[in-house]
Amino acid sequence: MKRLDSANMLAGPAQLEISPGQWAAFGLRVSGTNAGGATLAAANLGRVTAKFQGRPFASLGFDDLQILNMMDLGLVEAASAIGAAFAFTAVIQASRVNDGNIFDIQEQDNATIELDLAGLGALVAAGTVELFGIPQDGSAAYIPQLFSFTPNIAAGTVYTRNLPYENISHVYVTVPTNLASIQLVKDGQLYVDEPWASLIAFSNMDCRIEAAFVLGARVTMHRSGAITEALTDACEVILTAAAGGASTPHIICVSNDFVPTILSRSSATAQQKAISTFNRKAHLGKGRALTVAQAITGSLPK
Repeated sequence: MKRLDSANMLAGPAQLEISPGQWAAFGLRVSGTNAGGATLAAANLGRVTAKFQGRPFASLGFDDLQILNMMDLGLVEAASAIGAAFAFTAVIQASRVNDGNIFDIQEQDNATIELDLAGLGALVAAGTVELFGIPQDGSAAYIPQLFSFTPNIAAGTVYTRNLPYENISHVYVTVPTNLASIQLVKDGQLYVDEPWASLIAFSNMDCRIEAAFVLGARVTMHRSGAITEALTDACEVILTAAAGGASTPHIICVSNDFVPTILSRSSATAQQKAISTFNRKAHLGKGRALTVAQAITGSLPK
């Protein structure tokens, strides 16, 4: 993991520059000291907005991003003591299905991640926001777009919405208070139809969570990792609130934005790296790796 940029939390919204390179994920870490008698929470950090070539590809609350990370990756750092130290981390992934997809960033892409710190107030005495990148060679077949919205569903009523995105691979639901049931229709076929309690139970197993987890659930529509499985055209979500009160869940979609020009340039970069590596091995007389590579690929990069 490489540190790419940092910003002073007390200077206002933190806009961090993503350095050129090929990356598996971007990590945000917020750390510092709480003000006297105060305790910073993840929700106080506000909204995360990531941009590529001037266009957002992620926009959601830092606290929601942490919940997604708990389901996708495991334990996240979230520590805050009254009047003492705090530290929170969250990660934006290039792939959730181990298909080798990466973020390919070049100088002209003007890629940034901003944390608006909207709820900071006077909670913090001192603090820093840091941006990290996890290097990975590969090809950028798509940019995973991560957007959220929050419906307000009256008690005992049904909310229906056509999701305004193509090629949806995952749907997450967080803040599920008073949510009774969920249906998801994928390209005209009923994909999910179950009470909330059963969805979150199966989601916990699917996400391999080791203790009871009620903060959210994940619906995966891209299990195989094959691109064709993620080529959806229309998805509709239908939510029913419990009779006991209104429900304001957060619906978070991952949609894959396929960009052929970025795929071409990232593949060329990966090929050039491979050629450089093989040439170095050959120059050093270390032929065992070259022999194995040739046996696997049928030829060596030219």
